[in-house]
Amino acid sequence: MRMIPLYIDVAVMSATIEAIVGVVIAVSAFLIIRFRKAKKKVQETLHLEETAKETEEEVVLLEDDADDAAKAAAEIAAPDAEVFDADAEAAEAGSEGSVNV
Repeated sequence: MRMIPLYIDVAVMSATIEAIVGVVIAVSAFLIIRFRKAKKKVQETLHLEETAKETEEEVVLLEDDADDAAKAAAEIAAPDAEVFDADAEAAEAGSEGSVNV
């Protein structure tokens, strides 16, 4: 009896690998979601508090001092945000650090 070599098409292998990767991703996502739900349930049952996550304040960058409409819009959008004016800081740094000879 004569042996016939097997041929595996590249497209079939590519689709097989994609299917395997897809299943691995789906199963891992399912497990992560279930773990988080179980963790939350245990924390609620044992009355444990989750550590507070620190959040950074929003920083609004303005390009020009003459553009009062942009400043007003930024203030309305985020009234508690820190406003950073690059032109003013550059002028301050230039006047403090430069020495004319």
